[in-house]
Order: sequence, then C-alpha cells, then structure tokens
Amino acid sequence: MLPYQSYDTMPDPSVSPLADGSFKSAVNGVLISSDEGQTWEKSTEIGPTAGWAENNLVGLRDGRLVMLIRADRSGSLKRAESADRGRTWSSPVATDIPNPGTKFRLHRLSTGRIILIHNPNPKPGVRNPLALWASDDDMHTWSHKRTLIDFPGQLQYPDGFVDAEEAYVHFAFDYNRHDLIYVGARLPT
Repeated sequence: MLPYQSYDTMPDPSVSPLADGSFKSAVNGVLISSDEGQTWEKSTEIGPTAGWAENNLVGLRDGRLVMLIRADRSGSLKRAESADRGRTWSSPVATDIPNPGTKFRLHRLSTGRIILIHNPNPKPGVRNPLALWASDDDMHTWSHKRTLIDFPGQLQYPDGFVDAEEAYVHFAFDYNRHDLIYVGARLPT
C-alpha cells in the first residue's frame, strides 16, 4: 500500500495546486498492489484536507488500518480507518495527537507496539520539539512520550526505519530547510 494525496480537484492539471486553489481541497487515499507493484488499485478518496496531508498508515491488531493525516492549521493530526484492507476509508476525524501541520512517521513493531515520530506542538508552524511516542494499545493511549530533540529551529520531515532487532528507530530530519540530521533513538522497552 502506498498512501497518497491528490490535488487533481480542478479541471486543468497543469496549473500549480497553489495557484488554482486545489491546495485547499486535496483528497487522500492509498494505492493498493497485490502483485508486487505491477498493477495498482486506487482506494476511495477522503477529504478534502486543506494543505499538505503527508498521510501515513499503520495496521492494528484486529486487521483494521489507520491513516493519520497532517491537518494544517488544526493543531492536531486527523485519523481515518479502513476495515477492508484499505479499499474504503472512514471520514477523517480530529485526534488528540498535537501537531503544528507537519509531517510525521509511524512504525509498527512485531510486538504490536506503534511508534510515532512527530512534532507534538499544536501551534501552527512551530516545528519543535521532535518526539518519539509509543502506544501498546493500538493508539488509544500513548504510554511513552519522549522528546528527542528540542534545540532551537525548525525540526521537520522525519523519515526512517526501525532496525531488525527493534531496538532503535533510525531517522533523518530536515533542520531549518538547510541541514539534514540523523538520529538513532533507542526504543522504549
């Protein structure tokens, strides 16, 4: 599955989403392949969502999928769910996960624990600090919340992976749209 956001809500796809207004009415979904990427099926689309969505997916223990969605100027992430392996999605609803309108990254461990790397700040445009949260109950609660980086500046666009031993999450983030910084953060036990 590949999450996506589309701005093809206006008649002329050659015009910039910022110029034609489609930036304010983007839709989200997933592309699904059952043949290792040879062909793709498009899910139903949800939205509109204002701004850049940079959605991310994670599977829950009961087989449902959750899509968290960046929601610019709302102060928190939005959440949609699928009970049919990503083909259809519920309407997005606000979560209690603070977010200033920035990209985040989800990881699911073999134990079922969900790891979230994000900016837990509800103030729009304030991309600081960068934190690691962990949930052992499919994101009902976050039993572990740890600030990883809080030095001054914009700490944004984290992306990476969890190592094979599931001891560390390795990721890089953009610092002030100028530098790329790597972090190896020990996961909570």
